[in-house]
Amino acid sequence: MQVYVKKSSGISIIEALVTMVVLTIVFLGMAGTLTVVTQTKGDRSFYESTVKIAKAKISGLSNVSWEALATGSTSDEKLLWGAPDAEVVSLGFINEFMEQDTGSNDGPFIYFLHFVTCVDDTHADYDSADDAEAEDGDPCTDDVSAQRPNSLYCDSSQTDEGEIMVRVSVSFLDRTGRCREASFERIVSDL
Repeated sequence: MQVYVKKSSGISIIEALVTMVVLTIVFLGMAGTLTVVTQTKGDRSFYESTVKIAKAKISGLSNVSWEALATGSTSDEKLLWGAPDAEVVSLGFINEFMEQDTGSNDGPFIYFLHFVTCVDDTHADYDSADDAEAEDGDPCTDDVSAQRPNSLYCDSSQTDEGEIMVRVSVSFLDRTGRCREASFERIVSDL
């Protein structure tokens, strides 16, 4: 007696459905990973811009003559030279070129720039109130005058006679709403 085996010439519908389910799970996992990588790369790019803005501002303030530093009286002068009495100068919602939105410049306008010029206790602009305690304020706001972040705290014991400490903080809110900050400080001496 001969047994005839029927040869299959394709795949069954069950096999096709199982393959589709497995491939769907794999592709969804890859899509999720790609989303996380893209968001991380975007936040990293914003943080790199934050560091670039902070370095540019501290470099610009370091190039101001010692006599002019911390002498600004108008808003424009304060942005260029710093303010007396350890007043925090703030510029909110700026782009990576330190420009605010005027309608003709490119964004995103997500960065907050704050800086302070801390003078020694022999300087004419020194006020003992400048050494007040930092209040752990949020640098991701456009005005930190009510609660000064630790990165903008002035302490006259950190500078010697003829020195001005420049502290710069630049921050932004990442995609999760968390505040990311880059802060730098530099001492400018009366040479």
